[in-house]
Amino acid sequence: MTSPVSPVGAVLRESARLRAADAAWAFAFRAGLAVAVPVVVLVALGEPAWAATAAFGSFAALYARDELYRPRARQLALIAAGLVAAVTAGTVAAVLGGVAPIVVVALTGGVATWLCTAYRVGPPAGLMFAFAAAVASALPATAGAVGRNAALAAGAAAWAWLVAMAGAVIDRDAPRRLAVARALRAVAALEDVAPRTSGLVLRHRAAVAVERAWRALPARPPAGARGALIADLEALVAHAESAFGSVHVRGEAARRAPSWAPGGAGSHTRAEGTDHSGTSDNARNRPGRAGVPANHTDQADTTASRPARVDAPADHVDPTDQPDPADASVPPADSVPAPVDWAELRALAARVGRTGPIPRIRRSRAEIAEIAGRHLAAELSRRPHFLRPDPADPGKTWLGGPAIPVAARVMLGALLAGALAVLLTRDAGLGHAYWAAVSAVAVLQTPNLLGSVHRTMQRAVGTVLGVVLAAGAVLLLPGQWSLVAAIVLLQVVAELLVVRNYGLAMLAVTPLAVLVGELAHPAPAGAPVRDRLLQTVLGAVIGLLCAVLIRNRAAVRHLESVTAACRTAVGELRDRLADPATDPLPAARRVATLLTAVREAHDVVSGEPGRTPTDAEMVLRTEQRARHALTAAATRLSAQSNG
Repeated sequence: MTSPVSPVGAVLRESARLRAADAAWAFAFRAGLAVAVPVVVLVALGEPAWAATAAFGSFAALYARDELYRPRARQLALIAAGLVAAVTAGTVAAVLGGVAPIVVVALTGGVATWLCTAYRVGPPAGLMFAFAAAVASALPATAGAVGRNAALAAGAAAWAWLVAMAGAVIDRDAPRRLAVARALRAVAALEDVAPRTSGLVLRHRAAVAVERAWRALPARPPAGARGALIADLEALVAHAESAFGSVHVRGEAARRAPSWAPGGAGSHTRAEGTDHSGTSDNARNRPGRAGVPANHTDQADTTASRPARVDAPADHVDPTDQPDPADASVPPADSVPAPVDWAELRALAARVGRTGPIPRIRRSRAEIAEIAGRHLAAELSRRPHFLRPDPADPGKTWLGGPAIPVAARVMLGALLAGALAVLLTRDAGLGHAYWAAVSAVAVLQTPNLLGSVHRTMQRAVGTVLGVVLAAGAVLLLPGQWSLVAAIVLLQVVAELLVVRNYGLAMLAVTPLAVLVGELAHPAPAGAPVRDRLLQTVLGAVIGLLCAVLIRNRAAVRHLESVTAACRTAVGELRDRLADPATDPLPAARRVATLLTAVREAHDVVSGEPGRTPTDAEMVLRTEQRARHALTAAATRLSAQSNG
């Protein structure tokens, strides 16, 4: 039995964890190309300072890494407009002087973080907007430079948009394929997950990956050959969710069983007849699903060896609770689902590439019902809109929900870090005060305290090592073209590393930031490196203090509210399903909308202090019960339409 890991050890281990990096080369190449063209052109024209300004418009290509191409086009257009606005605001601040640059950086970081969190814009979220405003505010400027800098950033952003969208010409379904492969891998990682709460981190990651895979698929498959491809992807995601549900049921059976019982909470013994790979004798001997002929794709698999989908148990998560005997969806304490073929999940994930054929598998009856329930949820779920009634709470106007406290501490952290940096600049001779403000924004991009702790450690360690590389680059690289080549190379390396570990990425991001500043405004050797180190550490410490002092209690209350509302809505939907004379559609729409709100709220608060494994278990159970109810509603509505 392994010894428990201390909280400090857990934080260190998570900060050093290397994540999987699929399709990283393609994205890194796009990011490098987006930056290279405007920088090379402007340096060739003899305007290196303009090149640094234009580079921030190119950073639009860093966003929407995994989005489908249609929503990616809209999102990147808005991000490009935001980056242009950030460069413009930074230039205005440079003209005004005084404390204006720090105020503009803080406001830009806060507003950008608010909008990125509210609309679930992925990394680097609000950071690049603050960085663009900061560098633009640090460059010498006159009133006439405002329009010029805005035009430079807009042109580079337009080029970045074209680069990021170019993949649609080759295969517009590539993001869908990647999402499905990630879901299969995330569920396969649960092979050795322990029962009870110790495996909740992996289960949460798997739940998020499966949910993202479903969101990547359309509400209904289109007609024709492309529709067949979407249907094959749906079958794979349903298969992953079936395996995930099996793990959930085994965890519940272990939670209820006495610790001395086989498979109980205190037992880690595998089921009899199961080898080290987790595959039972029966599962190994049955035909492989991945090799099923195409004409069997739509055939329901009714073999007993397939794990049945069983809904989550009762709403309360107290380990002493007992299931309601009247609820047939609750598995009995001695219920153990059939083993999952983990090797098959990994093999399927490996075969789902960016191009090429998709492996076809038979779908069980439960998986067919799950797909129908997902179609219904996608069609009924309503997304919030700014200044409109909140779909999860129609009595309130939606202003971003729990994103507001996140943005507030970003703004406060940047203001405090920037103000202290200005004092140090005046009294200790340091320069580049904006780096402290940007560092605080970077640390606070994660919406919870635990994420900020990880980010602080990664940023501090990565920056200390990165300044060594930056010092060597500033001293050894001769001329502007060497700087340009290094900037493009570092941009590619940073994007390759950031998906693996943020601290590793800082080894490239730190010299990249120094060299961009050096290209625009050469400084004495060693000064930018020293300033970068001290200001980054200052900003990271201030940002972490803000994360500790400003707790996102609104997000915790929001999660509790939508979770309780979702459980109530599930009960109402079940009541309607039990009465053939009532229409389940309004209740199903409410459940689908609240289900989305529960997942988004949990993602925000999952790292806040005081959250327990029991809280995460509550969310997983609520989601399981809601999915089960929506699947039943889809079955009822389908029967009504066919009858």
